[in-house]
Amino acid sequence: MKTGHIAALTRDQKYKMKINLKRLTSKSFDKKYRKKKAIYQAIYRRNKKQERLDEQTTMSSTSSVTTDRRKNEGQRRRRANINKLKNENTKLRERMLELEKEMKQLKSSSQSTNEDSLHETPTSSPTKLLISSLSPPAKKRATLRMMNRKEGLQRGTISSIRRKFGINLSNTYSPPSSTPSQLEEAIQDFMCRDDVSKLCPDKKKQINHHQIRYRLNHLTVLHQQFETETKIDVDYHTFRRYVPSFIVKPKVDGWGTCLCICCLNPQIKLDKLNQLVSTKPIIKQLLNSMPVDLNELKGENFSVTYNEWQKIKTPGSSSTVSKKVPLVVTIEDFNLEQHLERIHQQFKAAKQAKIDAQQSDDTATMQIDWAENYCIRQAQEEKGAYYFENHVSLHSGYVWLKNNAFSFCSMSNCTNHMAEAAWCSIKDLLDYLINDQQKKQINIISDSPSSQYRNKTTIYMLNRYATKHNITMRWIFLECGHGKGVADAISAQMKRKMDECISFNPTKSYEKSLDFVREIQNSTSIIHNSTDL
Repeated sequence: MKTGHIAALTRDQKYKMKINLKRLTSKSFDKKYRKKKAIYQAIYRRNKKQERLDEQTTMSSTSSVTTDRRKNEGQRRRRANINKLKNENTKLRERMLELEKEMKQLKSSSQSTNEDSLHETPTSSPTKLLISSLSPPAKKRATLRMMNRKEGLQRGTISSIRRKFGINLSNTYSPPSSTPSQLEEAIQDFMCRDDVSKLCPDKKKQINHHQIRYRLNHLTVLHQQFETETKIDVDYHTFRRYVPSFIVKPKVDGWGTCLCICCLNPQIKLDKLNQLVSTKPIIKQLLNSMPVDLNELKGENFSVTYNEWQKIKTPGSSSTVSKKVPLVVTIEDFNLEQHLERIHQQFKAAKQAKIDAQQSDDTATMQIDWAENYCIRQAQEEKGAYYFENHVSLHSGYVWLKNNAFSFCSMSNCTNHMAEAAWCSIKDLLDYLINDQQKKQINIISDSPSSQYRNKTTIYMLNRYATKHNITMRWIFLECGHGKGVADAISAQMKRKMDECISFNPTKSYEKSLDFVREIQNSTSIIHNSTDL
């Protein structure tokens, strides 16, 4: 059976069996066989690779031929279109020549019919026709050149030029002034007021090297307010043209965080009132009337379900957290009169304090605010540095004096924002105002978080410092969420300076506030005291 099976095999199969037996019996033969087979396989792969390259070259050649055909077709079409346009232009010129001939014939016929008229219209001179055909800028340039050479003209030439062409060479040319007019300055000062626009605290929002300010009302309303307060009659388009470019209309998410909870809740209430328009007729009449008076809802007894921001103490934590809470109240509870009255009185007092500082010799007013801590990032960091961050706290502000005004910023590695840290950051500045500037009254403006400014520690230090130096000090607290002002712009500018230090010096290491102070104290006057707290 075995011999019969072997005889049935082909010659190639017998050869393969013979080779396999020989490879099993001889290791040297097996080694040579493998090497020879590897050479054959390498030659096979090289040939296959060369075939693929040849296919690619043939494909690229065919694609280049296709592109050449498309290019030739495009050139042929362009030449055809150009020839078509040239033929049309030639026909139009011929038609124009025919029309000119007809016009000349009509003019000659009209002159022959009017030979009996006594007065004939005088023909204009070519020089006057040339002057009248010039554009206003070209005429202005020609006038300036003639004014530079008028000393060499003959006597009576200037009067003849004025009489014939209407050009007066006797007037001296004054270039347009680059300084803003009084109207422009008045509009800019009005738009930069804190009750008209607010500074954006984001360090990334800047236009023409100015921190962006957000308008607090529509331009039409601000235009009417400007005319009422300044008694200056100016049209709306001129007022809009003189508004600075960095004062823009705010977007919905432009103000960011740290907003007033008392002002956000009425917005939620107003949205809920708009939803009840279809079911409650009195609300529809109220919202359609101008101005809206929520006191008209008193006496109604229906309930309203809505969400409101509230401070809630969470279990396991000693501090409160802001959360949206669903409430069910009567329509009579929609009231915001006391909050708005406080805001009005606070802004009025802050504005008067700034005016007093600019008019009195012995009064100074400053506005201060804590900024969001600056996170120090190195220009070149190892991946593990992401989990270990260093922070720098910034306490910035602005000082108003009679003949001067300046900004300041205190930087510290300590991220504590309590009353002690705030007082430590402004103590050297207060000593400077009292000892060097001889100020007897100091006004301080800030927002009113109880953990930072509005607490017994601040009042105690204020009373102690005023008694020690025998001066008058007053602290004006703004309503929570309404303290955005010039101090936020100063902190944003300082953060930009710190970003530049890291970007321009990638090989340096910045680990604390003094590293930044040494870099930027020569390029800015904002840092009033370079001592690390």
